Amino acid sequence: MDKEVKFIDANIFLEVFLLDKNWESAKEFLEKVATGEIEAATSDFIAYSILLQIQNKLRSTEAMKNFVKFLGNMKGMMILRFTPAVLMGCIQTMEKYNLDFDDSVQASLMNAFGIKEIVSFDKDFDKVDWIKRVSPKESL
Repeated sequence: MDKEVKFIDANIFLEVFLLDKNWESAKEFLEKVATGEIEAATSDFIAYSILLQIQNKLRSTEAMKNFVKFLGNMKGMMILRFTPAVLMGCIQTMEKYNLDFDDSVQASLMNAFGIKEIVSFDKDFDKVDWIKRVSPKESL
């Protein structure tokens, strides 16, 4: 890849799909990923988590379908899957940085794939010394 890959946390997608307070900047960022202008990655774990959130908050299978279509049409997006080795790294990350399991999975995946920057509103990632956390606006 020519450009540095940015990891996208669940809260960025949820801002858009749930129309939360930062949805406009998140949408602008995701549109650049959709066109391939920005290269990004997220995890299958995040996709599952988002679908559960949409189901629980919106109670709409149509919104769930729209998210899956949206994700599938993003030219600049890779979806990463974890392995047992990544999960072991996740547990070590939990211990070292005092992160919860969800955040540790993402940090461990980022480490396994050499990704150093996460687009997220979650300040817990600031505890990890090798991860640079940026907002969608900062990432543009």
